[in-house]
Amino acid sequence: MTNSLSPAKISKSVVLPVMVASFDIHEEVSATAVDRMTVIFRRFSRFDPIDNLLKFDNTAGSSSAYMNILGGFDSEIEILYPQSTDQRIQLGLATIMLSLISVKSGANLHCPAFSNRSFADTQNYRNDSIILKDFEMAAPQRITSNLTINKSDALWACKNIEHLNSLKKLPRFKSAWESYHAAQRQIYPSTSVLVSWSGIEAIFNVESELKFRLSVLIANYLETEIENRMALFKRAKNSYDARSRIVHGSSKGESNDEQFAAEASEWLRNCLLRCVSEGALPNEESLLIGLADQKSVGKSD
Repeated sequence: MTNSLSPAKISKSVVLPVMVASFDIHEEVSATAVDRMTVIFRRFSRFDPIDNLLKFDNTAGSSSAYMNILGGFDSEIEILYPQSTDQRIQLGLATIMLSLISVKSGANLHCPAFSNRSFADTQNYRNDSIILKDFEMAAPQRITSNLTINKSDALWACKNIEHLNSLKKLPRFKSAWESYHAAQRQIYPSTSVLVSWSGIEAIFNVESELKFRLSVLIANYLETEIENRMALFKRAKNSYDARSRIVHGSSKGESNDEQFAAEASEWLRNCLLRCVSEGALPNEESLLIGLADQKSVGKSD
């Protein structure tokens, strides 16, 4: 996927400084997404706000956002829009792009602010031309991995943004998507387990025999080999038992909650990945009879 727009034809942009465990994009990656939007993923040695103190300190309304980026960062995502695009639409699409990258990579992203200028070239801008404001991509509380964002993650996010926009119109998917991101921001592992399982239940829409049916559905949806399916089926049942224990306030097995939280979150993430890639929710009937090549339901389901 290549950039089909010349920067000269685009006059608006939103730039997101991203704090992440690892950003394995060494060259500038550019891709075209929906509505003539171009996304640029850029890495630089490290942006130090202290070096640009006067630039941002003199920017109207920037004091809170400036404080939020004082720790510095080493990557940014710049999204270029046609001139007529409203800023609310810009930020909405920026949020979608960040959430897609987070789900695809499994990495924990923190984006505390946004600007209208690239942080890689602030010295070339006039002070009064820079906007720096708070952004709502809160820092994750549950850092369960040290995963890397790479070029394929970036291109996948651009490719599938329309699928995500369509799926988020479905209450089941919207609930599951929000549950995944909420689970990453829970302080306690027990709460994270509950939130992740609520997302899994939303995806599969099971109303009876919850533990057995959900375990079968997860195993058949995420694995194709029978041995792997059986192993995942057993782990999912154990995890659902932990979920039930937490709901009813039992402390038995509490020491394993960290593991249960990580597993449930990863299952939910992988389910969401497949939904977004296919642009559809799973078909429960096909999964329950164990078809490896099941068809997906239509987007209106």
